[in-house]
Amino acid sequence: MIFLIESNNSIIINNTIDEILKKNNLDKDNVIRYDLIDVDVTSIINELNTYGLFSKRKVVIGENALFLTASKTKTVEHNLEELENYIKYLNPDNILILICDKLDNKRKIVKLLKEKGTLISTEVSMDNLIKNNLEDYSMDYKTINYFINYCGSDIEKILNELEKLKCFKLDDKKITIDDINKVVVKSLDDNVFDFINAVVSKNRLKAYEIYKELLYKGEEETKLIIMVADQIRLIYNCKCLVKDGMKQEEIATFLGVHPYKVKLAISSSYSYTKKELLTMLNRLYEIDKNIKTGKDTTKIGFQVFILSL
Repeated sequence: MIFLIESNNSIIINNTIDEILKKNNLDKDNVIRYDLIDVDVTSIINELNTYGLFSKRKVVIGENALFLTASKTKTVEHNLEELENYIKYLNPDNILILICDKLDNKRKIVKLLKEKGTLISTEVSMDNLIKNNLEDYSMDYKTINYFINYCGSDIEKILNELEKLKCFKLDDKKITIDDINKVVVKSLDDNVFDFINAVVSKNRLKAYEIYKELLYKGEEETKLIIMVADQIRLIYNCKCLVKDGMKQEEIATFLGVHPYKVKLAISSSYSYTKKELLTMLNRLYEIDKNIKTGKDTTKIGFQVFILSL
């Protein structure tokens, strides 16, 4: 078996590997790791074709498989012809896992690996990550989405807070939205995320309520204006790129933005016309300029913006 893991997030990569081991009734004692920046892929193939002393089965992991990407980073020279031959005549007892940031789908070796192996693109599978870590607990679809929105896109926080929820619900093992509200702690960054989400969702009362709370906690108004403008700009760009026929993953790569943020931006874009988004950006630019030049010492411009959503 061959698996391709396409990700640059160590938490998701390790969780994906654990899931592969679990499904194949293997443990970490069966795992051998190589860094393919310094080690030729031939070493991995030799490992796959030899039997271990204590176990018949092996999981051989090739990290930093940059020869599968468009990266210009200097690595050892890899014998890709030998890898191609192995792919055609796999050792059925062993598992090969290759890990890289972003596959270059134009490469012959990538096409062959995708044809013979299993591609696991972990960039957009936050909901699957939660499901895989629930064990014997249950969360319905609505609750999982609420949990992701509540925590934001910080994967480490999501997993830590999920463990807290599981400890809290040891008795009935059913996690609800009410449990999330009781147990998951919101940081200042989370409140900023909620504020921006409320603004782009045109929920003026919620946005204003969080805005006042953020100012009370010492958040700078100009910072909030810039962050809202950045999100509206992202929504505008996503709207334009979707119209041009680009898919979510392509947009994320093109803009250099996390796929989950692109997913939210695309969803929000359907509530606006391009003209409305540009008007909002112009208003925010003027509000920010007036505050910085001292024309709006009361800072009422941004409050009017929020309440007129």
